[in-house]
Order: sequence, then C-alpha cells, then structure tokens
Amino acid sequence: MLDSTFTVFALRTFTVGYVLFVFFKLGSSGSSKCKQIASRRRGKHVRDRRAKSLTHEPNNTDVKTLIHQLNCARNLVQPRRALLDPTEMELLYVLWSLIENRYYIALKQNLSDVFTKANGRVESTLPSITLDFVLCEPETLAPVLVVMLSNPRADNKLSVELERAKEAFLQHSGLPFVCMPRAARYNEVVVERRIQMALGARSVRYDPALKYA
Repeated sequence: MLDSTFTVFALRTFTVGYVLFVFFKLGSSGSSKCKQIASRRRGKHVRDRRAKSLTHEPNNTDVKTLIHQLNCARNLVQPRRALLDPTEMELLYVLWSLIENRYYIALKQNLSDVFTKANGRVESTLPSITLDFVLCEPETLAPVLVVMLSNPRADNKLSVELERAKEAFLQHSGLPFVCMPRAARYNEVVVERRIQMALGARSVRYDPALKYA
C-alpha cells in the first residue's frame, strides 16, 4: 500500500515538475523572440529616420520648432552693423581688386550650401560650419574655390584640431581651397599667388578680352 502511494506521489511530482519546466522554456523562448522582434523594429525605425533625414525634408515637428524659435527671438535681435568683421572686409577688398568680374564671390556659405552627397541629395547631417568666401563661376554659380580665414589659438587644442579637420574635409571634397591667416592687411601679390597655386596656375584676374557674366 505504501509502495503504491509513494509511486503515485512521485509520478504526480514528476508530472508537475515537467509541466513547469516546459512552461518556463516556452515563456523564455517567447520572450526572446519578442525581444528580437522589438529590436528589429527599433533598427528599422532608426534606418527609416536616418533615410528621412538624408532627404533634407523637415517634418511638421521640425517646422513647428523653427516657428517657435523665431517667435521667441523676434524681439531679441537687431541688424548687425556689418556682415563681415574688419579682417574679412580687408581680404574681400583684395579679392575684389584681383578678380573683379572673373568670378562671383559668395559670402558666408554653409557646408550644405556648397556640398551635396554623391547621389545628389543635400547632406543634412553636415556640421553647421561657415565658409568665409566661395569663388563661383559667374554664369552658373558653380563653386570654384573656397577661401578660409584661419586663426587657431595655439593654447586651445580643440581650436587647432578643428582647423585641421576643416582642411582635411576640403582636401577630400575635391574643391580647391586656400587658408589665409588672419591679418590686419593683405598683400595682393601673395593672395594672388596662393589662389593661382590652388587653381593650378590659372589666372584669377579679370581679362577684358574674355566674356564673363
């Protein structure tokens, strides 16, 4: 009698343990699958968001944010006295005297205004860095040369690294560029020589015999 009772008890215990084991395995497997599905959906969401950002089309949230920022700042601003500082104006005068109508000089262009992705779409993820002067063909406004003013602080390591990063970016972009150190005065001959070197010895001076815009 005791043997049969013990056998029934052992069988019931084994059955309950086996059911709990199977239930636990199924639950952990389902949880793992749910996590995998959530991870895939999350990755798809990130890819979709990145792809949308590359089209450079602001969504309604971005537009609302811009409107809010403009409304907050409209009573806090006033026009600048000049678009350029004295150093920039000095270099601009030299460029004007050299180039005249040979090239169009665009001022303060963002990277996204000058560069696009290889597929032709605007790269919205470019950093907000301004190019001081961009020489363009007068008829098409195609960029020909970038002129940057450079004055990194020797005691600021990040400032020096930023200037190097700018130069490396322009070197890889394929667009010729010239970095001029900030100065109170600029020698026209020196500026002309550096631009000619960047453009492959091409003349930058205005030639009345040629037809420009």
